[in-house]
Amino acid sequence: MKKTYAALALATTIAFAPAASAHDELTGTTPKNGATVTSAPSSLELTFAEKPLAVGNQISVKAPDGSTSKATPKVDGSTVSAPFAGHGDGAYTVTWRVVSSDGHPISGSYSFTLKGTANSSTSTGTSNGSEAPGTLKPVDPSSPASSS
Repeated sequence: MKKTYAALALATTIAFAPAASAHDELTGTTPKNGATVTSAPSSLELTFAEKPLAVGNQISVKAPDGSTSKATPKVDGSTVSAPFAGHGDGAYTVTWRVVSSDGHPISGSYSFTLKGTANSSTSTGTSNGSEAPGTLKPVDPSSPASSS
């Protein structure tokens, strides 16, 4: 009889145990991780298994010249994107942080190489402070305001 109660208790515990909660995961990027592209993409896109929340998300890009650009990306369904302006040929590292659908921040990085562009340096001209929201902007590492 004790074995019956023990088996019933075990079965009940397993049946009513809370499901494990997994954070969303990155399922793809554009450009793809490790890819070599011959023209600069107009935007960087990260696709997740679930729809991230539209708060607290960031994308930063380290260019071949060592400069870093940061953006507050746009969330559209399960895709997070930010405009991209290349700084010439070479390796780019994209570091990202998003708030998953369960409210927990997740982060990671990936890289791609830009090679064979007609103009190996992109000029953005002078800024009048009216950049579009989410636009990647260069960050001066010596500026106290750059640690946002």
